[in-house]
Amino acid sequence: PKPVKQEESSARRAYRNRRQKSEENRLKQELKQLESTIASYEETAAALEEEIALPEVCGDYKLMAEKCAQLDETKGLLARAYDDWAALSEELGT
Repeated sequence: PKPVKQEESSARRAYRNRRQKSEENRLKQELKQLESTIASYEETAAALEEEIALPEVCGDYKLMAEKCAQLDETKGLLARAYDDWAALSEELGT
């Protein structure tokens, strides 16, 4: 009876290891996607900051308000993406 239990135990461990590896791979993919998202938000924020500095934008209150609102929204999304990235990195132990 003991060898059977050991075999069952080994099979359960192997299943757990496969399941853990699968979950780890999923989390790594999610982390990569977040890194890509963060890079995109950073590029968008930089472009908006450049646009806001243009004289034609500075001279147009309505356009300036629109660009500033877009920048605020992008920075909020970026902050949330960084928080998600930090939590996921911690979960992965990286």
